[in-house]
Amino acid sequence: MVARNVTFSVQLGSGAFHIAREVSRRLDYWFYDWEVTQKAAERAGVTPEAVAAAERAPSTFQRLAERFMLAGHADDALLYYPPSSETMGAAITRMTSDDYRHFIESVVMEIAREGNAVIVGHASQVALKDRRDTLKVLIVSSMEERTSRLASEEKIQVSEAKRRLGKSDEEREQFFKRFYHIDWLDPQHYDVVLNTDHASEEAATDLIVSAANILLESPEARVRV
Repeated sequence: MVARNVTFSVQLGSGAFHIAREVSRRLDYWFYDWEVTQKAAERAGVTPEAVAAAERAPSTFQRLAERFMLAGHADDALLYYPPSSETMGAAITRMTSDDYRHFIESVVMEIAREGNAVIVGHASQVALKDRRDTLKVLIVSSMEERTSRLASEEKIQVSEAKRRLGKSDEEREQFFKRFYHIDWLDPQHYDVVLNTDHASEEAATDLIVSAANILLESPEARVRV
């Protein structure tokens, strides 16, 4: 049986997580987001928070690792690493963010081999770029719409929403350039690119499900919507 998967690359505040979950429900596929981080952490012998730090900008991970090594359990490091996690503390001092990427990619590829999965984030569109049975989706939105949406969903000030979005955008840009040498917003890395400024969550879901069904009927064909 041919494995079937849909990967989602998302801009924070684009409404993509709701769309991904609905696509998962409509296709009756397993949904993977934080679960990928948890599985990678188990394999690396660290906490999920350590893996999550490695998936942000490399400079962020390096800074946290250095603090952990030089200052022990410094107050700001405790936000990421519980003081009781001695095994995790030792692991982060001997592994780099590149090491963590290996664990994350191995989990993503294993999930893809099992099939019937919707995978959100984790550079899954890159890890699975050669799989013809996997639909790669990018969800974007304008800064204005994303700011309004995030402020409403998180019940925060517009200025704080804009700050979070700016930080998220910068970290993702650095992450993909550091590990994969690509512009993650370049449409050539995807089969479907949707702007939620111009499509409701329901319409976006319909389009992606339709594209997935077309791809499943002909795994050798690339789908452009």
